[in-house]
Amino acid sequence: MLAAEETTVSPETLSAQWRKDNASIEALKAAGSDVTKPHTFEHHFYSTSKGNLENLSNEGKRLGYTVGLVHTTSGQGQDYWYTDLLKDVIPDIKNITQETTLMLNLAGKYGADYDGWSCGVVE
Repeated sequence: MLAAEETTVSPETLSAQWRKDNASIEALKAAGSDVTKPHTFEHHFYSTSKGNLENLSNEGKRLGYTVGLVHTTSGQGQDYWYTDLLKDVIPDIKNITQETTLMLNLAGKYGADYDGWSCGVVE
């Protein structure tokens, strides 16, 4: 298993993700979300391999995440599989950086693409 502190992700990718995460946290605040309360984060992944996502999902479950179903869709002549890992997290930059670093590492380990996170506004 990968710890959040162990990374195989480039510094450039981490920096770009940090900027996205920070902007998203600011957007939550602007929308009236109480960022001192836990929010259910949905981390999105996709791959051309169902098996890769099943393996990623199994590790996510071992790490304490709720796992969404693995679904398929087609686009540009290619089948894609996608799933989500869900976890309640207080949305501050430290927590989110740990989360997204782990997600980027899991994606790399299992041959998937991390498509970012989403969550709803919590009042």
